Formats: sequence, structure tokens, C-alpha cells
Amino acid sequence: MATPHLSLPPEIILKIIQWLPFQNGKEIASLKRVPYLKHLIEAYEHSITHWFMSRELRHAPVDFPYCQKLSLNWLAECVSSYDMIDAIMLELTWRENCVAIEPHNTAAANAGLLLLYRMGRIPLDPLVAIYIVLHHATLTARYHGQGWITQRTYGRFMDSNQLSLRNELEFCFAEATLSTGPEFLHDMLVNPCDPAGESTLMNHYLDHGTHDWSHPCWGDEMGEFQPPRTQGPQREEGMKPKTLFTTLLERMAELEGCELEDVRGRVEVRIDTHDHALAYLRLDGKERLLQGLDLEG
Repeated sequence: MATPHLSLPPEIILKIIQWLPFQNGKEIASLKRVPYLKHLIEAYEHSITHWFMSRELRHAPVDFPYCQKLSLNWLAECVSSYDMIDAIMLELTWRENCVAIEPHNTAAANAGLLLLYRMGRIPLDPLVAIYIVLHHATLTARYHGQGWITQRTYGRFMDSNQLSLRNELEFCFAEATLSTGPEFLHDMLVNPCDPAGESTLMNHYLDHGTHDWSHPCWGDEMGEFQPPRTQGPQREEGMKPKTLFTTLLERMAELEGCELEDVRGRVEVRIDTHDHALAYLRLDGKERLLQGLDLEG
């Protein structure tokens, strides 16, 4: 069946397209099923994308710099990433979350989530923004999550074995976040029924856990301690690369001028105050962080 000829001038059709809601981009993409519209959209994609971006997503170029060209696909990916970040932030700031991010750190945490999309060698302030996310996401998973990461894993009481396992799992949780990005946090905190997050965590536990537990462990009553059992190929001890979380902490310790074992406590004490550098972060400050810069300097 032949496609009906569209008699409207291209300028009018483009105006109509530009005034459609972009939302998640699927409706705009569906217009390409019509050959004439497909040709028109592809010919003017840069200007159409720029219009939608300026109207609905004006911060996208700062939050998600496009590596190649401005495109509708890139803008749709931005929307998807924003939705994921919003869902994670909702979990991390939920009023019933006993370890929720404090209001003065909310904007910095949002910037930290955006920074997870582009890890690199960056200065202290962006690293602290990322750490705020890691810290509160880990605690949220501990007290409100599901699966191995939750506090309910450790039985009726905690001794050195339970504490050791919890430290390992929470280290692997942070490592999975840095390796996978906000998608992992979304799977673990927003959509815990999806087994993808737990599988990712266990894969990192297989790579980075000590696995020196003997099975069966002591006590076989309900609620007793039983560490996870994982199977798979393991690298030789000397062949394991340095973890991203260790690299982040070492870099923070270097910039803080303190020992590695002290850096987490030092940063956590500082971000609890309402007047630290990233507190109540403004848009211009967020832009500097996303450029990989300290707020000053």
C-alpha cells in the first residue's frame, strides 16, 4: 500500500513535530515509520533534538555530554538515565529510610549519581559527591534492602564473623556500583525483585570475597549465620586488578592528606555538617563537579 503524500510544507511539519511532547522519545521515534517523516526527521535531527532539549531537558548537555552528535537517541537515553536517578534518589531520601541522605547533601548526591556515568581521575569534591551516594546507598541497602546485603542476613546476633562478612558484602556492593553505575543501584534499591542486582553483587563477591568460610557453618537453626556460597573461576591472588572502590578511597586519602583507613570516617564526619563545601549544592556547583572540577580552584 502506497504511503499517502503529505501536502504540508516541511517547515509546518517540523513545527508540529517540535510541539509534540518528547517524554521518553518513543512517540517521536514512531514517526519514523512513515518514510517521508523519517527522511525529514533525519535531515533536521540536530535542530529537532536541540528544540526538545531546550524545552524539556536543558541541563542534559551538562549532565550527559554527548560524545558524537546531538541526536534523538541520545536525548532518549538521557531521559531514561534521569528516570533511573530519580527513582534511586527517591529511595535514598525516602522519609522512612532511617539512613536517608540529609537535605543539605541531596544535590551533591544527585551529582554523584551523574558522575557514576563517567568515572575517571577526578579531584576531591566530585569524589566526595560519589562517596555520599555510595555511603547512603550501602546503608539503605543494609537496613531497607533485600537479599544478602540486608542486615537480616546475619542471624540473631553479630560477632566478628558476621561483621567480616557484612564488610565484604558492602565492599562488593560499592564496587558493583562503581563498575556498573546507577543501573545496579536501581536493581538493588528500586526493583529488588529483579534478580539482576543480586547476581551482580554475587559476581563481585566471587571476585573480591575472601571465601575462607567452612561449610556447613556453626548452628543449623533458623536465623543462624550461613554465608553465601558462590562457584566460578577465580583469578590468582596476584592477578586480581585493584578494585575501583579501593582506588577511589586511595585517591580521596591522597587528596585529604590522611591515611587510607581514616579517610572514610573523616569524610563522613564532614558531610554530616551543614556547611561543608558540597552542602546545598547549586546548579553552577553541580556543573563544575560534572566537569570533573573542584568547586573552587
